[in-house]
Amino acid sequence: MRMTEIYGRADRVRVWLGTGDESTDVAMELLEDILDVETGEEAVSKGRKSIYNLLTRSWFSRRWVIQEIAFARKVTIFCGTKSLDWKSFADAVTTCEDIFLRSGDLLVGAINSEDLNRLGVFGLVYVSNNVFRRDLKGERVVHWLVSIEALVQRLNQFYATEPHDIVYAVLALAKDTYASRRIVVDYTKPVWEVYREVVSLIVEQSESLDIICRPWAAKQKDNPSWIRDCTTAAFGLDSYGILSRVNADTLVGELGKSPYRACGKLTAVTTKDDFTFYNREPSSMLMAEGFILDEIGHGGEVATHGIIPHSWLEFGAWNLFHSSPPPNAFWRTLVADRDGKGNNPPPWYPRICRQLFREAISPIGFNTEVMMLKHYQPMSMAREFIQRLQATTWNRRFAKTAINQAPGLFPSNAKKGDLICILHGCSVPVVMRPKDNTEPKRNGDQQSRRPLGVHIEPYLIQLRKIYAKQGGNWDNGFEHDEIYYRDERHEPDKILLDSFQSMPAIIPKTSTERSPQDGDSYGYEERSWGNSIAPATPSYLEMPKVEFECTLIGECYMYGVMDGEAMEMTRSGGIATINFGIS
Repeated sequence: MRMTEIYGRADRVRVWLGTGDESTDVAMELLEDILDVETGEEAVSKGRKSIYNLLTRSWFSRRWVIQEIAFARKVTIFCGTKSLDWKSFADAVTTCEDIFLRSGDLLVGAINSEDLNRLGVFGLVYVSNNVFRRDLKGERVVHWLVSIEALVQRLNQFYATEPHDIVYAVLALAKDTYASRRIVVDYTKPVWEVYREVVSLIVEQSESLDIICRPWAAKQKDNPSWIRDCTTAAFGLDSYGILSRVNADTLVGELGKSPYRACGKLTAVTTKDDFTFYNREPSSMLMAEGFILDEIGHGGEVATHGIIPHSWLEFGAWNLFHSSPPPNAFWRTLVADRDGKGNNPPPWYPRICRQLFREAISPIGFNTEVMMLKHYQPMSMAREFIQRLQATTWNRRFAKTAINQAPGLFPSNAKKGDLICILHGCSVPVVMRPKDNTEPKRNGDQQSRRPLGVHIEPYLIQLRKIYAKQGGNWDNGFEHDEIYYRDERHEPDKILLDSFQSMPAIIPKTSTERSPQDGDSYGYEERSWGNSIAPATPSYLEMPKVEFECTLIGECYMYGVMDGEAMEMTRSGGIATINFGIS
């Protein structure tokens, strides 16, 4: 914390951006001109490229400079022979953003004007204006205003040579860590343990698991799957070192402004203990309650480089050149059933969708980047819709779920058979993959492990039963005629629909039920209900809580469940709550 004292007590902090040239000299002069109301817009139009090159200098993306700017009482920016005080510089930068937003121009072909605030310099402006309040003299910090969750989310474009510093560089800025000993600077700790402390603090305070969907950490080979690193952020540096879109936006949205509530009003379970993590080794296992909603079925290709593959239209059952608009479930899935501000999509979305796709579809798909260049008019309906497509589909995969046949948007590395789950406290569904294709017994038995097919399939059968009664959310493509087990080691017979329509729900037995022991038989026996045959449910499936070890693949959008609709299945008693162990 010595840095806070050094920079906080300094009369003035001088920032050296590096040697200047003709371009930077022009940019520094124009930043002063921008502050003039009458000449501001003209100044931006004259030096667009020069200003962009200045604002993307590497100093603006270094993690530790955040504290330097935040705590300093007076800052002067130097580049070559030119200088500008920080307050004027920050004012000019935000004015530039407003002007570019109105113009709708592209900056050196790399980033849309609407996404200009993704640059590191805007993170510094945010910190200098929002993280705390000073006394009347503007010298002493008196109130800290922002949580560490807000900081690591907002500042994910800042890099650090030492991965511990992703956390340590912002501890003094956050209201929940600046005076706390909860997170202590210790560079001898493994990096993932430092990140675990942050996640534990965030979940305990917010009672939300959305942090496991937000990119914020440095990429490390030892990171558990619930630590999402910044390589999955929406924007990153391309091979030329230019900031550009590389992924879709996170579905959980900005902190406190999530557009969805898939888990209803349920929050993450908290206790006085280190509730977030399993109480035995490996302690990198995050514990969360929830339930399995469906599994991923057949799907299309990944939308790479902003190109929506032609196969998506086929999976979405959309005949593009038919007179009717796109199917309701399909176009809503394309935009994740929200507009760019997190509100319900406007009624003109399907019309614009059909017009744009008919205008620009090709054998490989719909190129959103080309269409952004074509529809450059600021704030046009076409541009707004294309932007929304980029924010939801970029580097995601379109697929239908195996049971309910609902369309959805899934991580690029998701595959058929991955499980779609709702976690208590997580505002969006997540994709899970059973770890090592095996599952442990229920809590308390750490030795024996059971094959995946024995544990999951009765659960999925019950889901099929519920969806069959409800008629499903997707009205084409799925026939409830037969079900197969994923685990080929058991090779059970086909189970006809009437076999599981009469199956009882998976009802938890009392806590006095005998725990499964090594040597018990877990093969399938035939159990008769009328004229049908169904597998016996192993007794350990009927326990109140089942520990299910898995890997988090990422967040997802699934049509028809984003506003808590799936919670009705748990309230009706048909779906059991599972204690997930995410490693």
